Amino acid sequence: MPKINKILVVGAGISGLAVCYWLRRFGFSPVLIEKFSNLRKEGQALDFRGASIDLLKKMNIYEKICNMRTRLKLGRYVDAEGNVLHEEKGERFGFRQGEDVEIARGDVAEILMNAIEGIPCHFNQLIDSIEQNDRDVKVQFKDGRVEHYDLVIGADGIHSTTRDMVFDKNEYKLVKLGMCFSVFSIPNYLNLSHIEVQCEVNQKLISITSDKNPNIAEVAVMFRMRNDG
Repeated sequence: MPKINKILVVGAGISGLAVCYWLRRFGFSPVLIEKFSNLRKEGQALDFRGASIDLLKKMNIYEKICNMRTRLKLGRYVDAEGNVLHEEKGERFGFRQGEDVEIARGDVAEILMNAIEGIPCHFNQLIDSIEQNDRDVKVQFKDGRVEHYDLVIGADGIHSTTRDMVFDKNEYKLVKLGMCFSVFSIPNYLNLSHIEVQCEVNQKLISITSDKNPNIAEVAVMFRMRNDG
């Protein structure tokens, strides 16, 4: 088997950025590509707990994560009419303790991007085809450019186009779990300040929080779809 060194990582999300860090640390030469024009910072907050804390420390970014963490002061459970049912302090509301930390996804992406400084990162890149042979992997880009890599890692999400290019549809199966989760931003019309409000009715949950930007609130909606077969 040929020696693996030059590795293409497709997708500059959290996983793609993190894998680039570790590939370089173990002596490989990763190249990162992303289909969007810049680093995407959308998304909900992420919680780091347990083994992930040890990884952050090994990457020397734990303190940076803590410095940019969310500053939730209060969590509030309400009913459908907005009546307060229960309140908890921020960290307790998020079931965080000890070294556990919550941070916005976009801030994690920015920290990881800085951590892989020097690794080639190319935006506005789309792959047209991937062809594997006994020596390497031939990748043709939409702009007509052809590059050869020792390995290609698809880190482009649940609807990965990289996976679709490499595997036939009958080689994998997407299993629908029936859960729906949507995250979006709205004006902070509730005037929340470092507060999260949750309401659960008929197995449907909505969460609204405002942390760093007082003008914007982040909304998360979760529910289960019926499965009629």
